[in-house]
Parts: sequence; structure tokens; C-alpha cells
Amino acid sequence: MNEYANYFEYCVEAKNEGKLKLKRTLLILVYILFPIVFFSVLCMLKLYVLGCFIVLFTAIIWFFTWRYVQIEYEYTIVKGEMTFTKIYGRKSRREFLKTRIQDMSLIAPYKDEYKARADAAQEKYYAVSSMSSPDVYFGIFKDEKTKKSAVVFFEATEKIVRISKFYNSSATVEYSGLRY
Repeated sequence: MNEYANYFEYCVEAKNEGKLKLKRTLLILVYILFPIVFFSVLCMLKLYVLGCFIVLFTAIIWFFTWRYVQIEYEYTIVKGEMTFTKIYGRKSRREFLKTRIQDMSLIAPYKDEYKARADAAQEKYYAVSSMSSPDVYFGIFKDEKTKKSAVVFFEATEKIVRISKFYNSSATVEYSGLRY
């Protein structure tokens, strides 16, 4: 296979559930309560004129904080190396994991007989829209930084599984129920 056949890029958006839903709810509460508290303080200090800045300050707070609850995960495979990136608000990106496919001891669907092996790992990395997605796969590897066993959860496509099979056929488990 040439390097273009082994290149893959895929992006999923995190669903609004669990901790993300709680964070969004708390931020919305901050956006509502901040102007009320700010205006109350201004009224107590009799600085009514500064009330015109409430909308500006609230917009600034929204601009700098809302991106952290709009999360996307991007997977890139280049020459057998899988890179996982978190994208905040479709603007800023932060790479949080890079591992070689051939270093993984198991790449399998997060289903019945394989679930226990994934749950036993000491370090866990999540790059899925939701753990209830039918396409959740995981890869077990040894984390170079912490020297512990680690697992990364990601949403697989047929091409990811095919590339994983090419680089590490003995550890890759194929599943026919993938959507993409």
C-alpha cells in the first residue's frame, strides 16, 4: 500500500451528555447570573452608567468560554501512527495522544467479550462522540510517558479497521456492524 492509501482522517463531534452537558448548563447559568450580579453590584455602588458594559463583558466571557463545551475529536492515521486531537469550538486544537498501531496489543470493538480487557486498563483516553455509539472501538497499548497500560476509545470506520489490520493484523478484531 502506498502512503495515500494508508492516510486517514476522521472527525466526530461530542454529544451533549454527561459531564459535557453539566458544563454547558453551568456556563449558561453563568451567562445568565453574571449580568444580574454585575448590575446589582453597580446599583449598590451607584455606578449606573457602567451598566452599559454588561452586555460587552458577558459577550467577552461567552467568547472565551463557550468553545470548551463544543468539542470535536479528530483521528489521523499517517504511516501507521494514530494521532488523536481535541478541537475546541472549531478553532483551537490540542493533540492529546499519539501512538503507533503496531504497538497496540488489541484493537477491538467495545462489546461483550472484549469490554473487560478495555476496562482493566489503568489510563483511559476518550475520543468518541458517545460511549453508547455502536461504532466504539478501543486500542490497548503501553503509555510511554507513564509506563502504564492505557486504552483509547474511538469511533471506528471500515477504513480504520482495514488500516489497523494492515499494520497490526494479529491484534485487530474485525466487526461487520460498522456504520461507515
